[in-house]
Amino acid sequence: MNTIKFCDKCGLKLDADSFDCPNCRNNFLNESTKFELPTNIKDTVIGTEFIKNFKNLDITKLKYENVKEPQKLENIQVKLVLEKGGTDGREFPIYSTITNIGRWDPHLNSHPEVDLSDEDVKAKVSRIHTRIIKKDEGFYIEDMGSRNGTYLNREYKLVKGVEYHLKNNDEIIIGHLFLRFIFS
Repeated sequence: MNTIKFCDKCGLKLDADSFDCPNCRNNFLNESTKFELPTNIKDTVIGTEFIKNFKNLDITKLKYENVKEPQKLENIQVKLVLEKGGTDGREFPIYSTITNIGRWDPHLNSHPEVDLSDEDVKAKVSRIHTRIIKKDEGFYIEDMGSRNGTYLNREYKLVKGVEYHLKNNDEIIIGHLFLRFIFS
């Protein structure tokens, strides 16, 4: 029977054997992390060799070559501007590499980086509705399984878990709120 733990970053309920949070991508690997192989693999020739060769592998000391550090957002100003459905013109700056967008969760007392609670009087925005991700190639948006959906440029209803490339001046509809994605 699996015990349950909570993500220390976003508060999402997780299985005890989780290594990262599917919501905020918080990684739980640390010095004390140990791998347990399923019992069915231990009884095979391949499993026995694996165990013999990698029993004392410390994954925290693995080195990765040619891995780029994430670009800092210091030189780029990124923001969402509310255009319709709330306080028109209100700006929400984007500072993080991963920015969750939603509303306050009273049960976990957690706020997303872009908190639309004050603007969402009709409660159409999910607690973790969508997120914006900064990568080397640009910005992406991903719906997190919201109830009322996320729309991009009134053309695409985003599919949960699929990242869509964002361009400057794209329109994002979250619940009943119309926002403009702007970077300079």
